[in-house]
Amino acid sequence: GNHMFVVSAMDYPLVPSLNFTVTVRNCSIGNVPIATGDACQPCPVNLYSFNWSRGCSQCPQDATCAGGAALLPLSGYWHSSNMSTQIHRCANAAACDHPSSGTGIEVASYSMDWQCANGYHGNLCGVCASSADARYAWSGAFTCRECGSKAGVVGMYAAAVGAMLACCCWNSFQTYHDNQQDILQTRPADVSRVLLLYLQYMIVLNSVTSDWPLAYSGLDKFFSWLFAPATSRLLSLECVFDGMHNGLPMAIKRLLINIATPLALCAIVLVLNVLLMTQCCIHCENHRRCALADRAAVIFLAVVYSTFYVFLVKSGLALFACYPLDSPAPGANPNAVGWFWVYDMQQRCWKGWHLQWALGLGLPCVLVFGVGLPVAIVGILWSQRYSQRYTFKVRYGSLFRNYTPNCYYWEGCIAAQTMVLATVSIFSKLLGAVVQLYLLFVLFACFT
Repeated sequence: GNHMFVVSAMDYPLVPSLNFTVTVRNCSIGNVPIATGDACQPCPVNLYSFNWSRGCSQCPQDATCAGGAALLPLSGYWHSSNMSTQIHRCANAAACDHPSSGTGIEVASYSMDWQCANGYHGNLCGVCASSADARYAWSGAFTCRECGSKAGVVGMYAAAVGAMLACCCWNSFQTYHDNQQDILQTRPADVSRVLLLYLQYMIVLNSVTSDWPLAYSGLDKFFSWLFAPATSRLLSLECVFDGMHNGLPMAIKRLLINIATPLALCAIVLVLNVLLMTQCCIHCENHRRCALADRAAVIFLAVVYSTFYVFLVKSGLALFACYPLDSPAPGANPNAVGWFWVYDMQQRCWKGWHLQWALGLGLPCVLVFGVGLPVAIVGILWSQRYSQRYTFKVRYGSLFRNYTPNCYYWEGCIAAQTMVLATVSIFSKLLGAVVQLYLLFVLFACFT
């Protein structure tokens, strides 16, 4: 506090008194006054202090306190500032697993990114960080993967695009051919659709943070490679192009690629079908069998719906996935107050560009693919449930051919199940792996 001093010469009354004020600083951070109040001492081990007037406080359960003002989260936990008492469990414990976590680091030299493992930084260690020694790219929510060589990534990505293009072409051609048949039995295109749906579900299930068997993880890597045009879990173009971090936010570019690539594959397959139709219609007698509208409908359902539907829905829903960090509690010294976007944990939700992209890209994707497509499928099948028209069978035969007339709507149920599955995988990150798995089990049980 402030202390007033008066100095006067008692034997010399003509000499004026000297008045001055001395300010004695309060105890520095990490120190508290002793009982007599005339000195300071640091807080002992397992206690901490950020304000001398409040004394020493007990160390939080998920942190370690080396004394003074050193409050450090345990491995697997994170806080937003070196004086924040709000300790958060990391969504990916491995991202917050650093040799320096939980040790006595001086507050003055304590960096927030010191809590993160190599390849991670930012809020909740949820952002990928590259250095001169290694380059890391996003491979899932709160997960980063070290990039391989550029030539290897380009080669694997090109091979994945080629394999998926061949798959889409075969599936489209076979579906169009099978729809023309009047045989009520399982056709090759039906088996292909079930297999593709199964592969999509496996990839979504593996996005749940859990210790999966080694054999399953190996299959997931293969399937993630096959669907690389629509998901960045295994291959990411940011490992190839250095300039991708300029301009639009990296997370937005990633989502745009994941949405545009399946639509581009659909357009390529359509062009190939147009060329084939031109040759076909020179020789065929029934021009109706080569109608562009028929082929376009088949291609859209075979590529966009049967092959990439779950990824398109997830890309739209991803823009609404937010994670809560600090609350504005008094005395907690928060530095990351509010909700942050899971796909870029440095960006607050519903602020700045996130709000614009959520409403401009995320909402239309959810309405068109997540809601509109299942509703359209049920509406088309309901309106034509008794129809025997050839054109209807050619275009939509794959949606009802394997169901009885009373269950004409079941394909819409499958689309709804896929929509809910994508929703659970996106928004249940806050609940942990166990709750995620329970929700998925309930979901599958409801549609069985």
